[in-house]
Amino acid sequence: MKARIFALALVVAAIPAAAQAMTYSAIALSASTGAYGYAYDQGSQGHANRVALDNCADRADGADDCRIVQWTRGAYCAALVLHHTDGSSVGWGAGSARYEDEAKAIAWRECRANNNGHCDELAATVCSH
Repeated sequence: MKARIFALALVVAAIPAAAQAMTYSAIALSASTGAYGYAYDQGSQGHANRVALDNCADRADGADDCRIVQWTRGAYCAALVLHHTDGSSVGWGAGSARYEDEAKAIAWRECRANNNGHCDELAATVCSH
């Protein structure tokens, strides 16, 4: 009897951790302005995208080109790195990985690859659980 109660307690205790593992994050970017927005620990990818896009639009000074550049599901992190150009847009790179440092490294690598080795700023990192 004690063994059954203990086993049931283990199952019940594991439910919240499993539910948390299915949250979503997203990063949105306006390439014309460099504005970005993000969301984390959201219950669906759609909601994470909407929050990130809304946050980006709030910062984009009327630009309407915010788009999702990276998203994650579960216990993952995402990062966005920017390269501020002299022109009318920004270069960028994004990445996701299980650990924040890995996501940052991927974003820096992608940004440098996309912008002839030039990148200026780690703009955002988000992690969901």
